Amino acid sequence: MKPLAEKLIARSFDFVDFVSADMEQFRRIGRLDDTAIAEVKLTQATSIYLLRQRVMGRSAVSSWTKLIDYCRPTQTDRAHRK
Repeated sequence: MKPLAEKLIARSFDFVDFVSADMEQFRRIGRLDDTAIAEVKLTQATSIYLLRQRVMGRSAVSSWTKLIDYCRPTQTDRAHRK
């Protein structure tokens, strides 16, 4: 996976961009197969779930950084679904 990581870094991808990429972006950039893409998307879904669990049951805004960390991947995911 190192060559793929180097390509993504060269394109200024970060973790959120990587896990939020759509199927065609993965195929174009990294030539990943469907199984590898599914694993990345599972990582995205798990990350969103864990962030949501961390936020639930707490005061509305205890930390702006945590709020932004929660919102960014969920908004990116929604944009890719449209």
